[in-house]
Amino acid sequence: KEAFAQVFAADRETVLARTQLILRTPALRNRLWEHGGDTEQLITRTIAERFGCQPGDLRVRVVSAACLAALTTAILMWAEN
Repeated sequence: KEAFAQVFAADRETVLARTQLILRTPALRNRLWEHGGDTEQLITRTIAERFGCQPGDLRVRVVSAACLAALTTAILMWAEN
């Protein structure tokens, strides 16, 4: 977490430019969405472990999907502004 914050603070413009390039380029944007499932699975496993639930539990899957949707929306809004 802190390492990402340090990289982001030092290279904010580079991170923003890369994000905007990915979002403007259909092939790159598609590749990003392809990996969304992997990200959701990682979030799902983490939430399940933290709360002592099974990854297939509906509540865990819903919370994971909501987290990913919120993250995606935040990134898109940041890149657009």
